[in-house]
Amino acid sequence: MTSPSALSLKIRPERAADAADIRHLVDQAFAGAAHASGHEARIVESLRDVGVLTSWVAEIIEQRGSRLVGQLSLSPVSIGAVDAGWFGLGPIAVAPAHQRQGIGARMVDTALEHLRHIGASGCVLVGDPGWYQRFGFRTATGMLFADVPAEYLLVWPRREEWPHGQLNYHPAFMAALG
Repeated sequence: MTSPSALSLKIRPERAADAADIRHLVDQAFAGAAHASGHEARIVESLRDVGVLTSWVAEIIEQRGSRLVGQLSLSPVSIGAVDAGWFGLGPIAVAPAHQRQGIGARMVDTALEHLRHIGASGCVLVGDPGWYQRFGFRTATGMLFADVPAEYLLVWPRREEWPHGQLNYHPAFMAALG
């Protein structure tokens, strides 16, 4: 298999024409994953349907065309009484044949640069602290979300302090969970 660095890998905003490919990619990326809810593609579609999804795709450009190999979602969240300026990262999906090649990291870098550019207050996610610490994520002390163990609820604050309280993803995100 050729690594994405040997090909042209482009991270770009999703286009309307990408929707079906994104659904297939997200389903494929999470199939059988121990941490998957089985609702990841539905979450992406639900956020898109109500107009609150900010999404990037990783596209490999080849001589014969291009194909999507990754997708990352951002959507607004509220934390306690704070309901502006914070975003949730996820789902993030990379096609199984392209995992562990740096594509996910490039998409996270792109998303965080976007959040800096728009002046966001910060970002939260549920994920592996060992993987996300390299981007500046840390344990979200003082924040709660469902039954998620504290060590997996992570925050990327733009300032040293962040809001405390209950993390609430957008209603479209939560509705997609069933």
